Amino acid sequence: MKKIFLGLCLAFLAACGTGGELEEILVVSREAGSGARGAFEEMAEIQDEVAYGLIAQGSNGVLTTVEQNIGAIGYVTYGLLSGRGVRAVSIDGVPFSGAAALDGIYPFAIGFHMAFNYSEVSDEARTFLEWVMNSDGQAIVSAEEYVPTQTGAFANTGSPLNGGNSNGGTIIVAGSTTVAPIAQELADAFMEAHPSYIVEVQSMGTGAGMTAAIEGTADVGLASRNLNEAELETLGFVTFAIDGLAIIVNEDNELSNLTFEQVQTIFRGEVTEWSEFQ
Repeated sequence: MKKIFLGLCLAFLAACGTGGELEEILVVSREAGSGARGAFEEMAEIQDEVAYGLIAQGSNGVLTTVEQNIGAIGYVTYGLLSGRGVRAVSIDGVPFSGAAALDGIYPFAIGFHMAFNYSEVSDEARTFLEWVMNSDGQAIVSAEEYVPTQTGAFANTGSPLNGGNSNGGTIIVAGSTTVAPIAQELADAFMEAHPSYIVEVQSMGTGAGMTAAIEGTADVGLASRNLNEAELETLGFVTFAIDGLAIIVNEDNELSNLTFEQVQTIFRGEVTEWSEFQ
């Protein structure tokens, strides 16, 4: 299987080139079950219509593929772009910003969620979640260049959560690979302020994180998409940060803007040559 996957990767890289002139478009996606993938396909209105050229494992896989291939295009959250050899394009002339997300102008703004089991949420998890949503936690969100969620269109619409009464313990936080980096920053700051707690962040994907929260193998699940109806039968959630899904191209690709409709045609496979945009 690894040889087959490697062969496909090499074939695509040969077709699109690793430098020089732009030729074929290589459409790169996250794996099935990814919260970012589910959110992107829903917001782009392309569910069941996608034509992906290469499936990358995790956000880093998407970033690495686009970095190494001048013909590639993909999507990751803005919070992961710093220091990478990719560029985000504007959508309909609008670059992502906190204001654009809160006003609903940028079409690919997403909420980051922490989910918990209604019937089994521990006092330790309640204490952590309450801290994440108060001024201390939201200051970390802002410092990491995400958008806090206390105002605007993404103000928390999850479930009421009364703070816990705990003197310490271990909290397992598991789920979205997209959300895990900011969750780790929050966990580290929380543990520094509360030395009697251990918060362990596990990166495994949104779907797996929601399952872990439902089954009780994690205290908190991380999601980069909205929870579905089946998950909401068991889980409550808080929306603790906002980010945008960036449509990314190689840093040597001079493309700076796409319309929403052009994004749709690329990811549906209706346009396969970069010359269409020159």
